[in-house]
Amino acid sequence: MREAASAPVPFRPVAAMISPAGAARRRWLVDSCATQPGTTAWRARVWEISVICAKACRARAVSGPSRSKAKASVNAGRLTRGTYPITFQNVLEINKLARAKLGRNLGAIEYQDAYAYATIQKYIKGAATPFPANDMQKYYVLIEVCGTETLDDIVENLYEELSEKKLVEDCIASENDTQFVSLWKLREEVAVAANQIGLVFKYDISLPVEKFEELCLIVRNKIGCLGYTMGYGHLGDGNMHINVGLYDNAKRKQVESILEPFVFEWLSNVNGSISAEHGVGRQKAKYLHYSKDKGAIELM
Repeated sequence: MREAASAPVPFRPVAAMISPAGAARRRWLVDSCATQPGTTAWRARVWEISVICAKACRARAVSGPSRSKAKASVNAGRLTRGTYPITFQNVLEINKLARAKLGRNLGAIEYQDAYAYATIQKYIKGAATPFPANDMQKYYVLIEVCGTETLDDIVENLYEELSEKKLVEDCIASENDTQFVSLWKLREEVAVAANQIGLVFKYDISLPVEKFEELCLIVRNKIGCLGYTMGYGHLGDGNMHINVGLYDNAKRKQVESILEPFVFEWLSNVNGSISAEHGVGRQKAKYLHYSKDKGAIELM
């Protein structure tokens, strides 16, 4: 975990950090840092590091490769193949733009839906509260920017382009270690927060990023009032996490029968994997055939 000794400082919108003359923002330096996912650390030189948290704007619905002015239904039961939820298209555009603009300065890029964000706000002490958790159709993107050079211009240029393209509704950036840690808590402790709801079904899966929220909405629709479904994950490598917290632990068998093997079958149909960064383990072993052919399984 990252630790910080500095006193909390209120977050400021990125726009407020940019002066008319383009003066540099306050710099913060660290001598080591870790990116998510993984434990890669830099210790040989001083790095400057920042994390940006953006709230995606509402976007036009997208069906297939072309954009449409018609609004997409957020009811998963009526989603058509290739149709993204009303704001998730902007998450995909933010991911594409950040990767192109930041290059080697991109340390991590993560997303979470409003259900995950609201759960963090309710249960995790010390997590940042950059935006109100009052719109369950919003999506949030966290971008870690790092490098040996000054990051002021890099962060500001990225923000300006995101704003010009109307991809973000609001955007803040960390200005000290305390803010850096509190922003990362928004992403790192979703699973911890979910445990406060009750028994949790947790899926660590891999699939095309374009399919992230489609699957999450379908699961949420199927679970209905039996549980609380959250989606979050790594946009950089297609590793998604779906957590379903049960309102009544006595409904475990009923919920399990809804989720399994449905989730694994769905992943198989989109060339996804039933397990990603945490491996298969014992519970998923019987479903391995949804991701691997017989020959590959026999070699294991």
